[in-house]
Amino acid sequence: MPAIITLDEVRNLLQIPTGDKINIVNKDRLEKKKYCKCGCGKEIIIKPIHKHNGIPDYISGHNCKGKNNPMYGKPGWNKDLTKDTDPRVRKSGENISKTHKERGVSKGKNNPMFGVHLSRSVETKIKQGKTLKEGIASGRTKPGMLGKTAWNKGLTKETDPRVMQYCKNIKGRHRTKEANKKQSKTMKEGFAFGRIVWNKGKTKEECPQLACSKENKKRMKKRWQDTEYRERTIKNILKGTMKRPTSFEDVLLKIIKKYNLPYKYVGDGSFLIGYKNPDFININGDKVCIEVYNDYHHPSNYEEIRSKHFAKYGWKTRFVSEDNIDNEDYIFKTLNADF
Repeated sequence: MPAIITLDEVRNLLQIPTGDKINIVNKDRLEKKKYCKCGCGKEIIIKPIHKHNGIPDYISGHNCKGKNNPMYGKPGWNKDLTKDTDPRVRKSGENISKTHKERGVSKGKNNPMFGVHLSRSVETKIKQGKTLKEGIASGRTKPGMLGKTAWNKGLTKETDPRVMQYCKNIKGRHRTKEANKKQSKTMKEGFAFGRIVWNKGKTKEECPQLACSKENKKRMKKRWQDTEYRERTIKNILKGTMKRPTSFEDVLLKIIKKYNLPYKYVGDGSFLIGYKNPDFININGDKVCIEVYNDYHHPSNYEEIRSKHFAKYGWKTRFVSEDNIDNEDYIFKTLNADF
């Protein structure tokens, strides 16, 4: 039950002289503590101004909070509208742009802060990380996403337009060599200053993430037995990780086009034979494939290994090595040779 305050305490609190009378309406309202009606549970602090105006029902700003807000549950007027579909949105954007120009606000490369980043040293990052971990462990600091679910958990590009748009935005993006070098340098410096791998020395009993990773490994092994999934994954990996066609494959492509030979380039992962990807295949119905290779990236018995593998599936293999890549006559005869 809320504590009851006396009239003398109210006089002292509101700085009311002893001879002055207290409004009877305010007297009834001041005898008990009052709490905000928005439901936040906070007490309304009594101020001297309440002597004349009375104690408000809400803390400042809480009168339009939640269901008290006239816009509660209603969508914004410009939801799902764009400058291409609605003249009001276009006009609003033009007004904002005009205001920015008048105030000298610039964006993109015209902004003096464009490309400027406040870099922190590795020692500072490690020190801040250590302080944050200690704060979380002691309960002094509350991490932002602790106990919360990611907004896109369980959503796919087929079921959610936001995920679909995100996939479109990042499609075709690749990390630059400079970004990879910078990340590598940062990680090396971090380990040099005492950064430790998060799972070093931990067991699955101590760390639930490790137990989860072992379960994922079992699940992936089982899924890998699915031939359709396995072939699709290998094709996607080959397409995404390798620069194709190679310089040697380019030479063969030019010769094939020049003499109109019945071969098609599939070295980009678009065609697999027993989960192995040949460089060229015959398009006249003959099971003949071509392999182009160099000695540096392939073992000495490469021709034997590949020809045996493709022979299991009824394919015959022809090889062009780096020693013969500049010999157009040799390549032409090899591609037209009859088995």
